[in-house]
Amino acid sequence: MESWQAVLLVIAALLAGALLPAFVQLWLSVRALGAAAERVSAQAQQALAAVTSTAQRIDRLTGRLEQDQHVDHLLAGVDALSRTVVQLQETVRVASALGAAVGPAIGAAVRAWRAARPDDGTSPERAGDGSGVHDTEEGRGGAT
Repeated sequence: MESWQAVLLVIAALLAGALLPAFVQLWLSVRALGAAAERVSAQAQQALAAVTSTAQRIDRLTGRLEQDQHVDHLLAGVDALSRTVVQLQETVRVASALGAAVGPAIGAAVRAWRAARPDDGTSPERAGDGSGVHDTEEGRGGAT
């Protein structure tokens, strides 16, 4: 065997050793892709059947409504409902803004009221520490 034939044989062996695993991997990938495509196709057919069934039911319902001329009433009801929802959204928006504005003030008032209470649970006027007691005779309810 001549040297150029040996070199050619080595190159062919290297190419076969490198290409054979690549071809096997390509074949496995194509097979997996085919299986996935079959699964997706089956799922797509089921989804298409469901969508078609739903569209047919909607068409039958619309046909009955148009036949009975209830479509105008249905659309008027939907319009009224949408206006009610918009009004409710506005009311909630105003109420939340009011709550955000008044809430901290109420919280501060409650904290101040609790801080002003004595520890024995009595109100400040009856605590005996002089809170709420007037210094004049008129404040005590006595005669002048």
